[in-house]
Amino acid sequence: FSLLGRLAKNDEICLRMIDAKAVGMISSLMEDDTALDNFGEVLLEVMLSLCKNESGATQFVESENGIERIVNVYERVCKVYAYVYAWNTLAIVGKKHQKYRAKMVELGVIKHIVRNLNKWNNWNVKTAGCEALNVIAQDTQYVSNMIEAGGIDAVTSALASRKTAGDSNCPLQQLFDLLTHKVLFQNMWWL
Repeated sequence: FSLLGRLAKNDEICLRMIDAKAVGMISSLMEDDTALDNFGEVLLEVMLSLCKNESGATQFVESENGIERIVNVYERVCKVYAYVYAWNTLAIVGKKHQKYRAKMVELGVIKHIVRNLNKWNNWNVKTAGCEALNVIAQDTQYVSNMIEAGGIDAVTSALASRKTAGDSNCPLQQLFDLLTHKVLFQNMWWL
C-alpha cells in the first residue's frame, strides 16, 4: 500500500488506478478493522492521491458513506499524517458541492478539527485543518459554528506557533480573518 501511495502521485498511473476501481477497493478497506490497524494512515494517503484527480474525487463522494469513512478512519488511526491526508481529502471533496460540506458539518468535522488543530506541533496538520474549514466556510452559515466551537482561539494558537513571517494567503491567516471579521460584524451591526 505504501507503493500504491507513491504510484498514485503519478497522474497517468493514478488514472489507471481509478479505471481499475481502486477508489472502491480503498474505500472498502476503510471499513476493515485489521486493515485500519495495520495501514490506516497509508489508506488515507492513497485516497488523497486518488481524489486529487477529478474522476477519483467524484467516484469517492458518490460512493456509499465515502465522507463518513474518511472521518471514521482518521479518528480511529489518530496519527499526525492521518489527519493531514484526511483533512486535505475533505477539502478537495468539499469544494465539489454544498451537500458534501453539509455532510461534514453533520458528522462533526468542524468541532473535531477545532479540537485537534493544535494537538501536534505540526504545521501541515494546522494547514490541512484550516484549509478544510475554509472550504466549509464557503457556506457562510457554518462560520458561526466554527466560532462557537472555539475556532478563533484554536487558529490564534496555531498562528502563534509558526516559525516564519506571516503569509496572508496561508489557510490559517485566511480562516483567522474570516472568523474575526464575522465577530466584528456581529458586534458592530448596530452602528
